[in-house]
Amino acid sequence: MVRRELGVLVRRAENLDAEIERIAGRASAEGLQLNEEDYYLVFRQSINGSYPTSREFGDNVEAMYDVFLPDHEADRMVNRFTNRHTAELEEDHIA
Repeated sequence: MVRRELGVLVRRAENLDAEIERIAGRASAEGLQLNEEDYYLVFRQSINGSYPTSREFGDNVEAMYDVFLPDHEADRMVNRFTNRHTAELEEDHIA
C-alpha cells in the first residue's frame, strides 16, 4: 500500500515538473520581446510558392520562437505582411 501511494506521489511530482517546464517556457518566450521584424522574418521564410495561411504562419512562429500566436493575431499579421511583401516586390521591380 505504501509503494502504491509512493507511485502516485511520484507521478504527481512528474506532472508538476512538466507544468513548471511549460510555464517556464512561456515566461522565457515572453522575455524574448519579439518585434515586428522577427515575425516578418518568419513570414518571409514561410513563403513557399505562395503566401502562408494564417495557421501555417502561426505554426512556424511557434516552431521558431516557441510562442503561440492566436488565430486572429496570425491572420492580422499575414494580411499586413502580405501587403508589405507585395509592396517591396513592386518597389524592387520599379527600381
